[in-house]
Amino acid sequence: MDLRFSRKIQIPVRDPKVAMINIDKFLLIKIGDQAPDFSAKSVEGDDVRLEDLRGKVVLVDFWATWCAPCIAEMPNIERIYDEHRKNGNFEVVGVSFDTDKRQVKRIVKGKAPWPQILAGPAENNPIAMKYFVAGIPATFLIDYEGKLVAKDLRGAALRREVRRQVKRARAAGSKVKTSLGGS
Repeated sequence: MDLRFSRKIQIPVRDPKVAMINIDKFLLIKIGDQAPDFSAKSVEGDDVRLEDLRGKVVLVDFWATWCAPCIAEMPNIERIYDEHRKNGNFEVVGVSFDTDKRQVKRIVKGKAPWPQILAGPAENNPIAMKYFVAGIPATFLIDYEGKLVAKDLRGAALRREVRRQVKRARAAGSKVKTSLGGS
């Protein structure tokens, strides 16, 4: 990577000791990049590791119980999940910016059967930092090879792109040995 053309961008943070963080824009995750791996415990206590889902199309959904647009998008994600989970080529991982596990469980009960990670506030959230999430809702669609193919899709655009990526995964004969959470 040639850093001569690098420009710094500033991201505000809530920490009173630090007003802004300078981040090299080349370090931001881009379409076509390998998605950063992460591992964490779900609110149910299961291990969730992105690398374990290689071979599936994965939607990583950053959200919070206090985020109205995030909650409004949940039924759409649930329809997409229900449509594609049966063929084994699609998984969703929720990453909540909440701190109250009971609140997250209450909100997702019966609505979001995929693994939910309680990762805490954005500025202290290691997964959000890896993906450079500055606001929510934020979604990252990862193909069966582990590459980022789309960011921040919602509604019909998300449904179309998931269908396209699942079709690609099936055509490639992609299979995965493990399954997480509500699969």
